[in-house]
Amino acid sequence: VVPGASGPGIVVFLSEPSAATVRVGGKVLGVTPWAGPNQWRGEVKYEVSAPGYESRWGTVEGGTEARLEVKLKRKN
Repeated sequence: VVPGASGPGIVVFLSEPSAATVRVGGKVLGVTPWAGPNQWRGEVKYEVSAPGYESRWGTVEGGTEARLEVKLKRKN
């Protein structure tokens, strides 16, 4: 680590229900709860999805700290 150097912030994805699939920029990152470096640049789209639930989409600003809590709605 270089003193004074700044790296990407941490982004955290949480969902209800848990174990939902997280995609950022179309790439699968894993399942919720998920946390990792926010290494993207600019505004990127994310999707949180689970079988039997409607997917949720949003955007997150790359490089920043973010905590995203998503409540999925059951499909009718």
